[in-house]
Amino acid sequence: MDTYSQKGFSLLDMLVTISISSIMASFAFPSIGDVLGQMQASQDLRKLTFLMSELRSEAIRTKTNVRIAFNSEGYTWDIGDDGTTDGRQQLLSASEWRNEIPSDIVFNGLGTARGIGNQMTIAIKNRHRDLECTINSNGYISL
Repeated sequence: MDTYSQKGFSLLDMLVTISISSIMASFAFPSIGDVLGQMQASQDLRKLTFLMSELRSEAIRTKTNVRIAFNSEGYTWDIGDDGTTDGRQQLLSASEWRNEIPSDIVFNGLGTARGIGNQMTIAIKNRHRDLECTINSNGYISL
């Protein structure tokens, strides 16, 4: 009579399974990094375009100037253009501005944008993706 019955996995079975899983995960890791990088750049640009749209609406609603000031780490905004910072947003760690950014954009009470000429492209990049939006002097934003 055989007293040894095999139930479950042996230590060797588990080590082989973990090794194979680790090798497969190492192949998938670069593509996961690319997707995460694309999501970060998209998130940064969505936040910026949404905020610009909201601040333009606020300028029209309150009939006052709203200023968005850009810096290397992100941007701040000032409702009423009185020099106080009403909000701040930093870019995610992997993102940066792709092209030269304006020092600021001011929406007036009519919703037009000053400080950009006829049109300006604002681009955000990271090592995986470049995304951009365009804002024209009428204050319209397009992706």
